[in-house]
Amino acid sequence: MKILITGNLGFVGSETERLFKERGLEVVGFDLMNRQDIRDANQFEEAVKITQPDRILHLAAIARFSDADKDPKLAHETNVMGTKNVAYVAARYKIPIVYSSTGSVYMPIKRTPPITEDFETLGNSVYGVTKNLGELYIKHFGNPYIILRYAHLYGKEKRHHGLIGGFLERINRGLAPTLYGGQQSNDFTYIKDVAEANFLAVTAPWDKWNQIYNIVTGE
Repeated sequence: MKILITGNLGFVGSETERLFKERGLEVVGFDLMNRQDIRDANQFEEAVKITQPDRILHLAAIARFSDADKDPKLAHETNVMGTKNVAYVAARYKIPIVYSSTGSVYMPIKRTPPITEDFETLGNSVYGVTKNLGELYIKHFGNPYIILRYAHLYGKEKRHHGLIGGFLERINRGLAPTLYGGQQSNDFTYIKDVAEANFLAVTAPWDKWNQIYNIVTGE
């Protein structure tokens, strides 16, 4: 099976590509670091025509809250309109698509947790809103899809940012992590488990498609 991964050189993409190849899948990358841009629909369609993948795993995004806040226009162009391009091309060539979304689409939470996939989605940040709109385009064209809503990710390559990375950075400097009290909670998911979820999604039997899955520990 051949998988086209958008954003294959990023935090999630590189770990996922490594696992896919270990499991015998053929991987084709499409990444901005190689001057391949999902905002360019013609460029993406040409890549699909040439490589003829069996599945598309769409990871490419403005994925940091701070980056999305700093440049909302770029976040919209990438996470919303770029996703629309990917979804349209996937539907045109009848290629099932797996979309990496985020648990941030559930914010603000209006029901009592634990959060299940039937909770209302909206997003209360630039990042969360754009990923929620991306989900709508994934479902819009009537093409087979799986949407994965990742919890807060952590792993070695994310050590310079994110909550877990912030804790580790302070510990490595001999400082105590800064903790705040209150009723806040979060679910932290290891990057290798996310790669495993991506593998299960692209290889899923047909009765598992056209559904949304929270990728979490449940703790």
